[in-house]
Amino acid sequence: GSTFLSPDRSQSVCPGEGNPAPPRICGYRGRVALLDGSERQAFLESHPGWEIRDETISRTYVLADFASAVGFVASVGVVAERAFHHPDIDLRYRRVTISLTTHDEGGLTRKDTELAARIDRLAT
Repeated sequence: GSTFLSPDRSQSVCPGEGNPAPPRICGYRGRVALLDGSERQAFLESHPGWEIRDETISRTYVLADFASAVGFVASVGVVAERAFHHPDIDLRYRRVTISLTTHDEGGLTRKDTELAARIDRLAT
């Protein structure tokens, strides 16, 4: 799911709902289940470059130059804000490392893998 800002950018709204959205990804109501071992493995197999350490997935992207890396980070920021799910981002010249976990749930959830997949699409 996605969350979008209202026209005056004062609050999040879910598409088709019209009402202000609480701080969550639209389509996710209440708690989101942690990923089990097979779901984690399926994600890794379908998204090369990502790795799992403890309850965090991360991937490092190497861009053409610093300006490209900054642009990529800005694009990730837009996608993450719309999803109301915010990764840790480490930018070092042309290398960008993205790390995701769902703090509210205490581990990896679909929120993380879905945002990771969106970030992968930005990098291609």
